[in-house]
Order: sequence, then C-alpha cells, then structure tokens
Amino acid sequence: MRSRFCKDAFARFKEFAAKNKQHQRNEESAAHLMATWDKRILRRHYHALCTFIHHHKVARRYWKRIFQNFDQSQKQQAIKLWRVNAHGKQLSDFKKMQNNTTDVIDVKNK
Repeated sequence: MRSRFCKDAFARFKEFAAKNKQHQRNEESAAHLMATWDKRILRRHYHALCTFIHHHKVARRYWKRIFQNFDQSQKQQAIKLWRVNAHGKQLSDFKKMQNNTTDVIDVKNK
C-alpha cells in the first residue's frame, strides 16, 4: 500500500514537473515572439522613415530644378498661387465639415 502511494506521488510529481517545464517553454516562446514583433515593427517604421526622407529629397531636387529656371517674379507668383489654392482647399474642406455637422444635427433634431 505504501509503495502504491509512493508511485502515485512520484507520478503526480513527474506530471507537475512536465507541466512546469512546458509552461516555462511557452513563456520563453512568447517572450521571443514579442521581441521579434517589436523588432519587425521598429524595422517597418525605420523603412517608412527612410522612404519618406528619400521622397522628400527627390521632391526638393525637383522643385529646385524648376525654380532655378524661373526668375524672381515667376517664383513669387508660383508661391502665391500655391498658397491661394491651398487656402481655398482648406476653406472648402472646412465648409464641407460644417455642412456635414449641421446635417447630422438636423437629423438628430427630427
């Protein structure tokens, strides 16, 4: 009878040890996956930043070439036109937003 209790106790201990070992393995695997995902996200952000910088440099070179062929009055006129168009777009976007907001309020009041 005592030997049976000892065998049962040892079997439970082995089972506990195996589960503990598996749990430890799962924890290490999860930590490794998290580290890998963090590196992947950092790499993605780094490449996005590099791409943005490259496109910015290309755009600057392009505008430099265009503006080098202009004289001073043409440069000022182009910048003024760009500013006016940008301001007009902002105004139209703002008006659309206001109209959408008033439409939503009208619908809610009905």
